[in-house]
Amino acid sequence: MNWVVVKFDSEAISSPENYSFICEIISHHLRENKKLLIVCPELSGYDSKIRSLIDNAIRFERQDDFSKQIQEWRQSIVDVCCKLITKEQVDQHFSPILDHVEKLLNALCVLREASPRVRALLISTGRFVLM
Repeated sequence: MNWVVVKFDSEAISSPENYSFICEIISHHLRENKKLLIVCPELSGYDSKIRSLIDNAIRFERQDDFSKQIQEWRQSIVDVCCKLITKEQVDQHFSPILDHVEKLLNALCVLREASPRVRALLISTGRFVLM
């Protein structure tokens, strides 16, 4: 079985109108029984949103308020991914990543600090690689 690497730039994933075109490309290769490695840049707005969440984690007084922000962020990621793949695939492939990010953000809320290393880890999570 042959592998095909398909890379989409940020413009390709910038709007729902483009998702159907991406799905056509992926479907075409799958119909030909090719294994796919799909590389996508960060999800639109991910960097700015995660930076905001990191900053908010450090200054929030109540973790309940911050947990609501995390859940809204998480749902926005799931919603975008579900436009490209099924909910089951999102749960299988992305839930462990999102769980990890959520745990790190909650830890920042308790610690009230974020090292450059943790910031870089959280921000780089937005550069998903799907298989």
